[in-house]
Amino acid sequence: MTIFVGVLSLDNGRIKNKRADIICCCVKISNPKEPRQEIVRAGFQKHFVPLIFTKPAKIVILSTTVTLITLGVMSCYEIVLGLN
Repeated sequence: MTIFVGVLSLDNGRIKNKRADIICCCVKISNPKEPRQEIVRAGFQKHFVPLIFTKPAKIVILSTTVTLITLGVMSCYEIVLGLN
């Protein structure tokens, strides 16, 4: 955990100094391109997100989650201990 935080700090410094990703000793000269239009995100926000936030979808998602957790806990009791 502490290594992850340190590496994130180093990466943040690299980004602030406008250095490249793989060859971090090279400085970026050109300006970045404008971001392209995000088709997938727009589709998700328009169609998928409203569907998920309906009450029936919430019930289905919650019941599926509870069922999978229950099956996982029940299968833990069937695990055979040993190195076979």
